[in-house]
Amino acid sequence: MNQTMLRIKDPQKSVQFYTDVLGMTLLDRYNFGLAFIKDPDGYWIEILSARAGFTDQQHPVTRL
Repeated sequence: MNQTMLRIKDPQKSVQFYTDVLGMTLLDRYNFGLAFIKDPDGYWIEILSARAGFTDQQHPVTRL
């Protein structure tokens, strides 16, 4: 399994960029800072907010 992680400043803006600019589909979003996005080929992106408690990072994370 290959995985890439990007630190992002604003999870909300990242979701908007991936869906509005790149045309990906928002699969699900949770109020506690987690979102899943899918591209047309079926690859998905997971956006985690550091506040969600899923990561020990100081900044929100996008996993590709």
